[in-house]
Amino acid sequence: MYREKRMGFRRPFNAFAASVLMLLVMGAGFRPAFGAYPTDWKKGQKSSSGVSLGDGYTVGEASQVENVTLFAVYRKDQADLGEFITLDEALSSGVAEVREKGAGGGHHNHHRQSYDDAQVNTLIIQNNGGQTILVLAGTVVIGGKQDRQIGQDFVIPPYKTVPIDAFCVEHGRWQQNREGASTGGKFGSAGMLANQKVRAAAQYEGDQSEVWNQVGKVNKDARKEAGTGTLLATLADKEVAQDREDMTEEMSRFLRKLDRHDEIVGIAYAVDGEVRGARWFANHAIFSKFEKTLLNTVATEALTSQSAAKADGRSVDTTKAAPGKVKEFVDDLKQAKVTAKKKTAADNENQYRESSKGYSSECLIKQDGAAMPVTTDFLSK
Repeated sequence: MYREKRMGFRRPFNAFAASVLMLLVMGAGFRPAFGAYPTDWKKGQKSSSGVSLGDGYTVGEASQVENVTLFAVYRKDQADLGEFITLDEALSSGVAEVREKGAGGGHHNHHRQSYDDAQVNTLIIQNNGGQTILVLAGTVVIGGKQDRQIGQDFVIPPYKTVPIDAFCVEHGRWQQNREGASTGGKFGSAGMLANQKVRAAAQYEGDQSEVWNQVGKVNKDARKEAGTGTLLATLADKEVAQDREDMTEEMSRFLRKLDRHDEIVGIAYAVDGEVRGARWFANHAIFSKFEKTLLNTVATEALTSQSAAKADGRSVDTTKAAPGKVKEFVDDLKQAKVTAKKKTAADNENQYRESSKGYSSECLIKQDGAAMPVTTDFLSK
């Protein structure tokens, strides 16, 4: 593993400083009004090669990093849906606020989804800026009375305040003090998504009890724990963070070296030789804003699997998955029937599919009267 390869040398790591640095270097676009941009298609770019995933998307060559196989997803013709910023960018610049819905401190009853006036499964995002915020399902936010993960993809237009779905990833806290400091009922971002099964239990199954169960499994596999049972016991651990940083940088270096870089619109990945997920976006510009978040998430899953193998006395599985495995996984879900269409309180509708192998969703917005996917997600069971 990475920390063994560094021969004991460890650079000082400050998770907060790293998050700030990441946000400072990320670009932020301007969008005066949601839906104000017409659909535009990029022309004249070199044709993408690779294994077809349908609808103009292809999956390219793979890179093996320890027990991760990483694939780039390409598209030549890319829809211009306007400028978006991430929740991290919006929080860092002070134009957005994530807070509890309601207030009040009372007794924590695990059998209810609302404790006093505050609600576990709903948060409020207030967008005070002139840019549209894209929030991905699984985004982990830290603070409030409990750490949460965002339950669905959300597109939040400028100057709009909306309630959003959320699920608790911290079983044992229901008060506004976190690590000795008051949260004031507000949240920051962890800069990554919840692990695969933790996210699936929320985004696709809507099962809070299973979310807590999967959080416990992640922390057990990673051999990390916290008195409040938070997923951040693993995500924010300094040793895990350093190894994640090393693995993320190697994966990022692979993507930077690829030809047709401006055609990369997403990634697919496998851990221990098994495809776990894929996510792509309407265009390269949107993907580039979420690239680090997605790679951080993949690295955390891989490191957790490594830790579990070590605890069980097993060898780390470094089997390299083939692009054809990604195609099989994606094709299976694209052929599945739509199981649900849900309008959010924001400006998007999410469309869901499910098969025996996994789940899929599209985050759709209206543009020129047509439903356009901003991002498409595939997640294994």
